[in-house]
Amino acid sequence: MFTTGGIPSREAERDISGNKQCPRCAVYQPLAQYHKSSRRAGWAASDGTYRQSYCRACQRADRRRQQRSRNEKLAAIKSSHGCADCGFNGHPAALDFHHASGDKDFQIGGNAASHSWATVLREAAKCVVLCANCHRIRHATPN
Repeated sequence: MFTTGGIPSREAERDISGNKQCPRCAVYQPLAQYHKSSRRAGWAASDGTYRQSYCRACQRADRRRQQRSRNEKLAAIKSSHGCADCGFNGHPAALDFHHASGDKDFQIGGNAASHSWATVLREAAKCVVLCANCHRIRHATPN
């Protein structure tokens, strides 16, 4: 990065054609390959809009990696408990988190990616693990 009076300049991140270099993959790409940022903490384009530091492909790869890691941790939790009703523990994909108390802030399998891991663990603590069959039976049977 070039410095101007001791202050780092972002000009070094652009090539002659105005493409920006992603710091993660080190590839020069057009600005359209960078999401717009609503915060001024991002990278300022010449048109005055702010762009994310990392390209869309790198951001997508990070989200997928984080989601895969989170799914593996949730599968480990399900496998360690097994079904609370019948004891099934064959495969974590056949096990569900059931909110027994009705105190449900969000669905763990659905939008857990938009919450911190600590929040997901707090929500999972409200649940019991059930196999798919027992889960469907619980929902079909009136209390």
